[in-house]
Amino acid sequence: MALATYPALLASQLPIVVVGAVELPGIYARYSQGLASELTVSGVGKVFCAWGQGTSEVQGTSFGEPLSNANIINF
Repeated sequence: MALATYPALLASQLPIVVVGAVELPGIYARYSQGLASELTVSGVGKVFCAWGQGTSEVQGTSFGEPLSNANIINF
C-alpha cells in the first residue's frame, strides 16, 4: 500500500474529497496516492483515450477523478 501523501495526509484535518484509483474489478491501484482508509471515493484509473489515429492506454489517479466527481454530484 502506498504511503500517505498530500492532499490525502490532510483528509482528517480539512473538509476535502480525496480521490483514489482502482483497477478492474475494483482492486486498489498500486499507483493510487494515499492510503485506502484516507480515500473518500475511488474511480477507475486505467483508461483508453483517443490519441492521434488510434488509442492509448493511460493510468493514474487523475483519470479516476472525473468519474468520481460525477458520482459525488449524482449522490
